[in-house]
Amino acid sequence: MKKVILFFFMVGTLISCSNDDNQVATTPFEGQWKVENILYPDNDIETNVAQKSMNNVSFSTVFSFTQNEYKILDNGNVLSQGTYTFDTITNDDFLNYSLKLINSDNVEGVFLVRYSSSNSMTLIYPTTVYELSRVN
Repeated sequence: MKKVILFFFMVGTLISCSNDDNQVATTPFEGQWKVENILYPDNDIETNVAQKSMNNVSFSTVFSFTQNEYKILDNGNVLSQGTYTFDTITNDDFLNYSLKLINSDNVEGVFLVRYSSSNSMTLIYPTTVYELSRVN
């Protein structure tokens, strides 16, 4: 009798398990990130078109990431929006990700990312450093 009860208990446990395959995968970037600090490049460095739009980033700028889309907002104004992809950097002790933003004009910008914690990260683009913190 104990074996029958144990059998039904095990079957009931297996049936009550949920299917986690339907969960949406998240990325380490998802959410809103506010600019906390900006280190600018030398004035002598020539900037390209993609970098010029990043020059409008200020301390009121928020980077917003969803599953595969991004939006960069400054005081409610959209500075850039589009899609993003990222790759994990495995052979570097300092950098964690390579983050590619592709805006609506199909212009690409690549950031190197130091993911300090779930609440702070540093973006390096190409010689400008943006320190961001997660907005709760």
